[in-house]
Amino acid sequence: KGWVKFSATAGVVTVNSSSNLTSVVRNSQGNFTITWDTDFSSADYAVLVTASNLACPYISSMTAGAVVIICDSLENTAGATIDPDIVCAVAFGVQ
Repeated sequence: KGWVKFSATAGVVTVNSSSNLTSVVRNSQGNFTITWDTDFSSADYAVLVTASNLACPYISSMTAGAVVIICDSLENTAGATIDPDIVCAVAFGVQ
């Protein structure tokens, strides 16, 4: 199991709180890799993701040790794409 709450402001990821987390890396706009400290036994675990700013988060790929999430279709009032203010992810499975 593991979870994380992080923010991504101006391209900088800040982990607010977490459990069983090694890192969160911003790969590109709205694209993040969450790496678990203790790997799951396989890539067959469940991940629930939420994000602020009306982002539509989804899982792009999973391995036993990491999950890549995308927060799609997020724009500011000027129409430019932005990162979500808050992202929360919870993972359950056999480790």
